[in-house]
Amino acid sequence: MNSRERNYDYLRSLSCIAIVLLHVSSSYWSAVDVGSTGFLVMTVYNAATRFAVPVFMMLSGAFMLEPEKEISVKGTIKRFSIYSVNFYIWSAFFAFQGLAIKLITGKGITEEMWAGSVQRFLWGHYHMWFIFLILGFYLLLPVVRALCEKKAVIEYYLIIWIFAMYVVPIVSAILKIEWLNVWISKLSMNMLVGYLGYFILGYYIRKYGFSGKLRMVLYIGGVFSFFYTAAGTILQSRMQKAYVEDFFSPGSWNVLLFSIAVFTFFAKRKEIRWGYSLISKIASCSFIIYMIHPFFLEKLNLVGITTISFNSLFSVPLLTVVIFICSLGIGIIIKKIPYVNKLLL
Repeated sequence: MNSRERNYDYLRSLSCIAIVLLHVSSSYWSAVDVGSTGFLVMTVYNAATRFAVPVFMMLSGAFMLEPEKEISVKGTIKRFSIYSVNFYIWSAFFAFQGLAIKLITGKGITEEMWAGSVQRFLWGHYHMWFIFLILGFYLLLPVVRALCEKKAVIEYYLIIWIFAMYVVPIVSAILKIEWLNVWISKLSMNMLVGYLGYFILGYYIRKYGFSGKLRMVLYIGGVFSFFYTAAGTILQSRMQKAYVEDFFSPGSWNVLLFSIAVFTFFAKRKEIRWGYSLISKIASCSFIIYMIHPFFLEKLNLVGITTISFNSLFSVPLLTVVIFICSLGIGIIIKKIPYVNKLLL
């Protein structure tokens, strides 16, 4: 692998770790008092991870939209079909594990339990919403690939996307002009208010990047965004005496800026070599880690090992490390099993 690919492996690995940290720090986030130190600590950990999901979207676009890679409608449909089968294999694992345990232990299964499992199977585990998103990107791949042939067209799309998804809601909220949101909605341009922009943005940054001065502005903005996300969540939650998650959304400007800063930083780090043998393993197992880690988190919580079992300053990173190592281990094992690795990776 060349150095340009290596830096994205580091970014993929960091994002993978951040996803695990995100779910660990969120697991009992709404169970603690908003005025407690535990809430503050978990919110800071949580805020630090919010670049991860957008960066995974951007990484997908950075490589899937390469014009050098040949792609056809037939190939797109085939890849979509394979990914769909992969989705439902994992979905079955999460949806029916409870029923399987009851059957093994000789306990009965009610009609309600069966119906609930089937429902979870159809829509996937809570973290699998991201897979639906990628499936949508796959279907649009030939269209988006054509859109990305010219730099000016990409910039035109990204400007409209940022305006529709970020600028209008901010202006509408500050000036209390609700009709602006309604006006954008009436245009029915769904491609402008979803996460496709992250997908295209990843390709744009990898292909063209930003000037040195603009990168510095982005880095400063990224640091500011992290503190803004954490502080805004803590202050709003304590003011409203409720759990405010608005600052955590990929659709918020602070997460967008944070994500762009992180992605840009690694896009320019072409000569990273430290610990690459480990990083390459993590990167190659990133999909498995993403899919399996909630299993370990849920089982630990089931036996009473949670982020509130002891001081959250230590419990969150400790549980993250344990769950990540277990997930990575499963990924390494699966990669060595013929046929199974093709179904699950």
